[in-house]
Amino acid sequence: MRILSLLTLFLSCSVALGEVVLRDLQAAILPVVERARQSTVEVGAMGSTGSGVVVSADGLVLTAGHVVTNLDTGEVAKEVSILFDDGEEARAKVLGIHRKQDAAMLQLLGPGPWTFSPLGSSATIRPGEWVVAVGHPSGYDALRAAPVRFGRIISKSIDYFIGSDCVLFGGDSGGPLFDLEGKVVGIHSWIGEDVQTNTHAGISGFLADWERLKSGDRWGTLLPPPSLDEGTPVLGVMFNSDSHGRNVVLDAVLADSAAEKGGLRAGDIIRSVNGVPVSGASLKEYLRNLDAGDEVVLEFLRGQEELITRVKLGRVSALPFVTEQGQANLNKQAAELFGAFEEVTDELGNGVVRIFANGRQVGFGTVWEGNRVLAKWSEVKRAKRLAGVDSDGREFSLEVLEIFAAHDLVVFKLPADINLRPIGLLGAPAVAGTLIAAVRPDGIPEGIGVVSVAKRSLLESARGFLGVGLDPAYNSGGTLVQSVERGSAAEEAGVQVEDVIVAVNGRQIGGVKELQTVLSRIGANQEVRLDVRRRTGPLELVATLKPRQFMPDFTSQRERMMNTMDERGLSRIRDRFPSVLQTDMTISPSETGLPVVDQNGRMLGIVLARAGRVITYLLPAETISELLDS
Repeated sequence: MRILSLLTLFLSCSVALGEVVLRDLQAAILPVVERARQSTVEVGAMGSTGSGVVVSADGLVLTAGHVVTNLDTGEVAKEVSILFDDGEEARAKVLGIHRKQDAAMLQLLGPGPWTFSPLGSSATIRPGEWVVAVGHPSGYDALRAAPVRFGRIISKSIDYFIGSDCVLFGGDSGGPLFDLEGKVVGIHSWIGEDVQTNTHAGISGFLADWERLKSGDRWGTLLPPPSLDEGTPVLGVMFNSDSHGRNVVLDAVLADSAAEKGGLRAGDIIRSVNGVPVSGASLKEYLRNLDAGDEVVLEFLRGQEELITRVKLGRVSALPFVTEQGQANLNKQAAELFGAFEEVTDELGNGVVRIFANGRQVGFGTVWEGNRVLAKWSEVKRAKRLAGVDSDGREFSLEVLEIFAAHDLVVFKLPADINLRPIGLLGAPAVAGTLIAAVRPDGIPEGIGVVSVAKRSLLESARGFLGVGLDPAYNSGGTLVQSVERGSAAEEAGVQVEDVIVAVNGRQIGGVKELQTVLSRIGANQEVRLDVRRRTGPLELVATLKPRQFMPDFTSQRERMMNTMDERGLSRIRDRFPSVLQTDMTISPSETGLPVVDQNGRMLGIVLARAGRVITYLLPAETISELLDS
């Protein structure tokens, strides 16, 4: 994922808004997530990994151009590794690349048919439309399905690029952006300093170049996202070609632009400039040869009426990055979403308290049945004096009742004279794509997002571990054992060097990562059946997987830098929890302990840690219930 400090984005003045109905929004998101994860893949190339999406049954894959390109040398990979969400491995040939559009096409090698997601249109999508982003931030993780993020289109720029407020991270590059019909409308390309500034190569750019990409053509120069020098002449319009590829159909006319001053409106069709017939591509080229301040004569259609106007080209510096009306519409839409959730959370504020340690607020607490309060332990464990303040401003002392250090959870007991209402009913185990909100003491949502990844453990010891070294170059079906660790599950089961593991519990294994994924997800202390091919013939072995040993943190300097781009900062204790839900909510580290509820007001967990640009962890409600019941 490439990073940039400033995006020049032009926002349409019109945002299609309607009353936000959480029930309908939720019903639309969940089916998209299910299909999206089946078609989203990890792409391994040039010594690093990105993401991609399968878009046809015969195995065409779209990704970002920079994923398959060495940015230092310009060398392009010939073949790449592909890893599906369930661990299935494949290879793909790199076809065409349009570097300026950051667009690349791959062809899966294999018979298929492949599970795929259909293509939509980025030309017709509008700012304000809801979208779902999927990818593999920080790379593929066997214990984590591809994380889901939810947001809106916030901008459309020149040359097919679109912007969203779906939070992205390194490793997401090349992953898909979906509309709520489950169609791919963009491919992740850049992130900005602001977590809500994320750019995608619009799918309409891929469609315009489809045959060239499919034929293996490679052209253009890999550039930063589309931006213009301050002196660049502009009309101030967003447009597409008509259905015949001719003329220019205006999607939007920016406020205070040359086009608006010349009387142009959205829906007008520009046919010629200074008597020269134009299409979308030729209009851009024509304008590049002019200067700001030059006058041009535009012939255009409005309905059946043929009109002419004379326009003095403006400078890009004179245009707002986001039009005032466009931003107002987006703000209104955000307010509607928060307002819809507030109808659910309004009465829940009494179940949230502010936690003070030595006179300083360090977070929040969630009221649980039995006059108990749940909070983040590491924020209060060194405090000599603890106090809580409820939604009415009453201050009271807090007594530590129980500590679950592994989960970074402390349970306080409220004084007998303080009666607060518990947050309420527990929700069912949360699935990815579930709409959620964190609730403040005043009943207003502090943050809104979705569950990105369902309940899982962050402990290495939760992964099933066989204890073999494997040959990554072996490609004759299964995985070739190069070494067997002493005392491992493999040794105890009788696995030998030069054995080929061809199946686990009846599932055929295609490569090293697939075997690691399958064993990791089965989990430690579980019994597995291994189908092994040995020189003396096939045999079946039974192994009891052991916990994987602790692995050091390999977070790269680049990843650490991307995480620090979020001015909210990160929690001190933010990893190696036994049980978490992952969400895309951009919650501050000071807001741990807040309760998180779904669209029906059912509690799904409490905020546990702000762990990264795309990661906020929740302690699941069912885990809390199990701990307190035990």
